[in-house]
Amino acid sequence: NLANGDTVVLKDFEVTCVPAADTRYYYIKDATAACLIYANNYGLAAGDKVAKGMVATVKIYNGLYELIPVTPKAELTITSGTPAQPALATAAPTVADQNKYVVYKNVTVAADTAFLASKNTVLGIMANDTIKFYNTFKLTDTLKVGKQYTIEAVNSVFNNPQVFPLS
Repeated sequence: NLANGDTVVLKDFEVTCVPAADTRYYYIKDATAACLIYANNYGLAAGDKVAKGMVATVKIYNGLYELIPVTPKAELTITSGTPAQPALATAAPTVADQNKYVVYKNVTVAADTAFLASKNTVLGIMANDTIKFYNTFKLTDTLKVGKQYTIEAVNSVFNNPQVFPLS
């Protein structure tokens, strides 16, 4: 429930992924949440842990929440580490699963045309559950209908429960 321009302080977080397709962003997580941070000038690597906090401002861009760092990198304490292991997902996410860091195993891609114009959503089937993968980084060019994938992701709610791929 943050508003555009709000200020937040992130404490003791670790970087879970630096997506190769768009290095402007990092996914970060702390004990309770995961989010997208616009940090192309910070040079953080997956697994880096940041202590002492980082001040950031909220930006809403294309309906998505982003955090823009304010604290200079030189003022942060950064240590290298191993990212926390994601939990194994056994069903499609619900609103209660928001921000969980999970792995979806053996998901069969059912369609990549849910948003035909923007190519942003891939539908997958895991057991009897339909899962929406929101492809912020437009992975639809590599996911093929009918093929199975194991996908590391962060659960999110964007109009409805969705999954943001990290892998």
